[in-house]
Parts: sequence; structure tokens; C-alpha cells
Amino acid sequence: MSYEYFGTPTPTPSLTVESIQQTVDAVIEVNGISLVRREEPEYGISFTENKNPEDETATITLQPDQIYVAFHACHVHQIEKVLQHLESTLKLLGYECRFEEE
Repeated sequence: MSYEYFGTPTPTPSLTVESIQQTVDAVIEVNGISLVRREEPEYGISFTENKNPEDETATITLQPDQIYVAFHACHVHQIEKVLQHLESTLKLLGYECRFEEE
């Protein structure tokens, strides 16, 4: 079962190529998260604490007007960690983004 979240960054115009890259870099710098797939605009991440840390357990899609995050086989604390970090990183870059579960 996947948990899916969507967010729309504001203000408009929304995310730039540079801000998208900064957001990806910030997420993979979080202790316990690793990047396992990079196929722009999708990024696959994994949690090093998982049984198979090389397996993709979450997908982040970053587009200028929408951010989509799907969690596959993740714990609640992992979901909260990623969403909170995305929101705080975007805030530092001058954007507001709240994620809603689909």
C-alpha cells in the first residue's frame, strides 16, 4: 500500500530548476536517507534503517507547480521526516508548500 501526498508550492512562478535541485540535495543530505534513483523529475529515495536500504521506498516528483511524494512500505516516522524536511527546505528557499494526503 502506498501513501501519496501532493503539494503546490507558492508563490507563483513556482519552483525553478535551481530550487528543485537544491530541494533534492537537501533531502538526500538528511541522515538516514539515500538517493537510489534519479530520473528527473522523479527521484527515488531509501532509508538506511530499512532491511534492504538499496530498495526504493519513496518516490519524490518535483515539478515547477506541483510536488508529489509516494511512500511505499514506509513507517509513519519516515513519512513525517521527509514531508517535514521538504516543507522546511522549501520555506528556506522562499516557498510555502503544505502536503495533503491523496
